[in-house]
Amino acid sequence: MEWSSDDSSKFTYSAERRKSPPLIIKEGTVPWQQYLTVRSLENRLPIIAPNVYAPPYFMGHSSIVSLKEDSLRKIAHPKMVSLTGPREGVLVDDFDLDLHNRLRRARFADRRPETYS
Repeated sequence: MEWSSDDSSKFTYSAERRKSPPLIIKEGTVPWQQYLTVRSLENRLPIIAPNVYAPPYFMGHSSIVSLKEDSLRKIAHPKMVSLTGPREGVLVDDFDLDLHNRLRRARFADRRPETYS
């Protein structure tokens, strides 16, 4: 994973692509989706998370988590789109990368790495 900043107004994020999706078993689906939501909120990043569909153990539920903003209250809310039910499928969603960049800049604006290094 790599973070970079060209200037104070632009942040970019890159990560290695996963070559295979995680193997989340049926009983782990709810905790896994909670984990995805927390990571999205914590880092102000959209998360695209495929999962294997191979019944009876791996039931899919691939998900996309993005954020929407309540600008009045200055709160970011998660929005999750996922394949429901045990089935194969394609998941598509639109999300605003500029919004995520702005939310991330605001979230990390007060970081002071020199304080804890």
